[in-house]
Amino acid sequence: MLLGATAAVLGGVLGGCTVGGDSTADDGASPTPTAAPVVLETEYAGASLTVQVGPAAVVDEFTVVRVMISTDITDEIDVTELFGGWGGSFGNMWSIHMLSLANGLAFPQLGHSSYAGDYYISADDAAELYPVFAAVNSDIDRVEVFLPNVGTAIDVPVVDLGGAALTSEQVDRAVSLAEQNEWLRNNGDGPFPITSLTVAGDWSADTAVSSDPSGAVVVSMLGDRLFNDEDPDDPKAVELSGDADEVMAPLVRQLESYPSGGQLQLTGHQPFRAPYFHYTTHEGGPRAEAQAIADRLAELTDLSRWEVAVSGEEDSQERNVDYGDPDNDLLFYYNYRVEARATPEDPAERVAADVAEDELGLGTGVPVASGAEGVDIEVEGVRAHLALDEVVRVGEFLVGTVSLSAEQSLPASAFLLPDSGQCAYWNGRIGHACNLTLLVGDARRLPVAYVDHIGLNTPVTNTWGASGALVPSDWTTSIPVVWPDVGGDTVTLDLPGGPNALGQPIAARLTDIPVVDG
Repeated sequence: MLLGATAAVLGGVLGGCTVGGDSTADDGASPTPTAAPVVLETEYAGASLTVQVGPAAVVDEFTVVRVMISTDITDEIDVTELFGGWGGSFGNMWSIHMLSLANGLAFPQLGHSSYAGDYYISADDAAELYPVFAAVNSDIDRVEVFLPNVGTAIDVPVVDLGGAALTSEQVDRAVSLAEQNEWLRNNGDGPFPITSLTVAGDWSADTAVSSDPSGAVVVSMLGDRLFNDEDPDDPKAVELSGDADEVMAPLVRQLESYPSGGQLQLTGHQPFRAPYFHYTTHEGGPRAEAQAIADRLAELTDLSRWEVAVSGEEDSQERNVDYGDPDNDLLFYYNYRVEARATPEDPAERVAADVAEDELGLGTGVPVASGAEGVDIEVEGVRAHLALDEVVRVGEFLVGTVSLSAEQSLPASAFLLPDSGQCAYWNGRIGHACNLTLLVGDARRLPVAYVDHIGLNTPVTNTWGASGALVPSDWTTSIPVVWPDVGGDTVTLDLPGGPNALGQPIAARLTDIPVVDG
């Protein structure tokens, strides 16, 4: 419920709008700009839900989004964990994100709890929530809101209600809690540039392109694939492996996509305790390995317009700063790498050349069907059905909602990447839908992510609640996803399967998924 002045102000904003967004006005009255909520229909706990999202109100240094959840079911439905992140407390909205896809920005939610009161809804009792985010710039009048287990609301209107005009008890409390969250406020509350991550089909290299104005591109290449093994008791000069050119191919394509060149920093990384492992015994250490890559790059492509610098870091920072395990040899494998950071002179001249022309030669033997038809799968004895009717193009991104139905709860590993990807990018993100990738040439494009204030690579992905139950029995679950655009009129969704320490991830492919303009 909205109280006091807020009811009047938001009533003026919303009152002239139907659910579909058509505006109405009294005869003789001056037309009032309307800001209809975006309406999403979904299923949760076996019941149909209607979720109204918006408007987003700028309140001083915050943006508050109104989210109303209702149902036509007479029995009460517990929505406690609908938006809660893995391991979070009941009722939190940690996994909701506000996005400005037009500007390539992600806004994490700042309040741990909605404090909307009753988390049970029925036909007679809706829930009204107020997630809080950092304030948007004055030139942003529309945002997207990513709601786990529901969908992504596109074109949510942003209105400026003048700060003090918001006197609703719920809104005031939500803003107050965000102001009191000193840990977030002191470390940065966003927004953060969205990162596009493209991964080689064999997981040997990945390319991260940030929406930051600098246009920086970071290509990370596995050292174990770049260099020949050495005898730890008899270190020799660096020797490139027979696979090195193939592993370096994504970097070559990136450099060639910027004709004006720029700055290129090549850094060899030797992970903690690495001297105990055979692959870090080259003479000259990680700097010599980076130099070997620089020398070979000069033979593979024209570097005359690139200012190249080379360095090496012993005991370097691991990629997974939040979940590094000093006794996990697999993490050493993915942290031993050469990292290339290219900062182009002219980011605007970028040519789309992220991947090769060849179709990714993976997926043989996995269930395949069209997106609309859906594919039947089985994971550790649990049968399920996966479908994706369409994706919507919003700026340089694609937005979709995967539909999943299962006979019983799926294992925690079902939506994880194989260890070869999970350890390198999103290690520890149990309870997140990490493996919903799009095929693009000879590579995969992962769901969007951002690097937060302490350097964590944070995916904007669906999560399941604090209980960790992924898909309860007899439910149809909505799994929203946002990807970087891969071009074309259709896309292919690929869940790569592969070994994971927690169990069996889903291996399946959905093809011929139409792309529609948002």
